[in-house]
Amino acid sequence: MLSSPEMVAAVADSLVKYNCPPLILDPVMIATTGASLLQTEAINVIIERLFGLATVITPNVPEAASLLDKCGYDGYNPLEIETRYDLVKMARTLQCHGPKWVLVKGGHCPFRKDGKVAKTEEEKEVVVNVLYGEKQTIEMEFPYVDSRNTHGTGCSLACRSLPGIQDRT
Repeated sequence: MLSSPEMVAAVADSLVKYNCPPLILDPVMIATTGASLLQTEAINVIIERLFGLATVITPNVPEAASLLDKCGYDGYNPLEIETRYDLVKMARTLQCHGPKWVLVKGGHCPFRKDGKVAKTEEEKEVVVNVLYGEKQTIEMEFPYVDSRNTHGTGCSLACRSLPGIQDRT
């Protein structure tokens, strides 16, 4: 978790200096409780310094909306998402800012099976993750699971993506 602009810049400098392998960037910005985990100035440095180095960034819906807001786009309030295609638009727009791929994790925004956002607990049927890069869109649909045990899902996802590392959660 990179909380300050100085910390983000130091990591970016090291990645460039040591020509690091593919970078998976999980922009941890907002705690499950809603508390901010990242100084506002650090978000700009992440966009400016790390996005261009990233093979893939993996924001959840609120993080994607916050990043897009910092990039100067209005209208990406996660509470206003209506369809799955809104997640695709988020991923495509973020990808224009440097990362090769963007994976928008949709766990914070469950949908009905018809692709429209769930408005009630009873309507929550599926979760959609959207991967966009190299002019390709891949939508991954999973059954919605009602759980409070969601802390660290981005970290687990990143670990599963690295060769030779197994998730132990």
